[in-house]
Amino acid sequence: MKRDEAIRLTEVIRVAITEAESSAQKATELLAYAKQSEAWRVMGYATFTEYVYTEFHIARNTAWKRLTQALVSGEVSEAAGVSEPIVLSQRQAQKLRPRLRAVKAQVQEATKGVPPPQRPAVVAEIVKGHMTESSVASVAPPPGYRLCPHCEGTGVVVDTSSLAVAQ
Repeated sequence: MKRDEAIRLTEVIRVAITEAESSAQKATELLAYAKQSEAWRVMGYATFTEYVYTEFHIARNTAWKRLTQALVSGEVSEAAGVSEPIVLSQRQAQKLRPRLRAVKAQVQEATKGVPPPQRPAVVAEIVKGHMTESSVASVAPPPGYRLCPHCEGTGVVVDTSSLAVAQ
């Protein structure tokens, strides 16, 4: 293959990936709408899980990850006050979901007075900061919330009933 052919191929791949990401985001938004509007029930399915598996061959776990992605992206976009959705990856959405209330408050505060076209960049920096944090426990809970006394926000519960108490 010659260099000019490789450059053209690379550009075609870049466009295809961009289009695929855009299509995946649109599908995620539509899936969230189908869940919210109960399209699955109207079509005669007993559960949303049955609907997505039968109609789209999407496993339950994948469907819920996409729904989380749509929810978190929508909430963050709303907090930023932008008309176009701020697209977050599934990984970002999963990481932000447990602390969504605090993230939204941070986004609202950080985007006050910022022109709308510049708000996605502000949000990107906030998300980047949260992605580098190691755990939910490293972030103080929002006002009025307490960390779980059993797991302290980590999601891991240690059974201490069998531990001997030193006397």
